[in-house]
Amino acid sequence: LTIFIVAIVDWRLKDEPLSTGAIVGGLFIIAAFIMLSLSTYREMDEERQKNLELEVTESDLEEP
Repeated sequence: LTIFIVAIVDWRLKDEPLSTGAIVGGLFIIAAFIMLSLSTYREMDEERQKNLELEVTESDLEEP
């Protein structure tokens, strides 16, 4: 993500248009960040569901 920010700051300071490579690279970085975020969210959700299932199973065992 920093590489993309550096490209934008460079564009603003030098007042030159961004190259096609910089734009495509920035889009790849953004896409990768979104994929990583979604993957992390799914993993956390699976862990949460697993913990809930364990709690239910444990509470079923404790009841006479």
